[in-house]
Amino acid sequence: MSVPPQLREHEVSLRDGAVVLRPMRESDWDLLFAWNNDLELQDYADAEPVESRTMAEVQGMYRGVSRAAYTFVIEFEEVPVGATHLQEMNLARLRAQLPGRDLRRIDIEITPRHWDRGIGTRAVALLLDFAFGRETADAVFAVEVADYNPRSRAMFEKLGFELVNELPQAPPVKATVAFDLMVTREAYDAPLRSRG
Repeated sequence: MSVPPQLREHEVSLRDGAVVLRPMRESDWDLLFAWNNDLELQDYADAEPVESRTMAEVQGMYRGVSRAAYTFVIEFEEVPVGATHLQEMNLARLRAQLPGRDLRRIDIEITPRHWDRGIGTRAVALLLDFAFGRETADAVFAVEVADYNPRSRAMFEKLGFELVNELPQAPPVKATVAFDLMVTREAYDAPLRSRG
């Protein structure tokens, strides 16, 4: 499959106070390149050890994802601090578990100096509101969350995601087990219905 020559751009912006998800643009390559070569960040984000990526690799990755995703740069207090996207499910094994449903996935990475400030939680909450409120998602997944990243798993679970798969891993993958987490539209809407 060939990679498109540019990002598929969109005009969706999402905000929760100082946390803003703005559309990723072709002008963001320097940011994305730096983040994808931040060894501390990538130690958590990548399943296999990665020492560095070329600009072409970074562009190919995000341009490819953007074909079936809303890609965003996360800003906190007007400073870019990470990237996220809401993507149509691209894993056949998960589509087979829920055939005929509109499945999406969220991937997120935030620079280490901005960890533990609730930015990721607020960003994912914005994407869930978007997926279930403005898009037609039936379920949203966090895919293959590594056992060595309990902070990420706890964030998703705080937002209503539940464990659906435990996936044993083998070298060169760094994790021993990876977890698929999911929240359905019904589960997401339930607190709204209970408030009446």
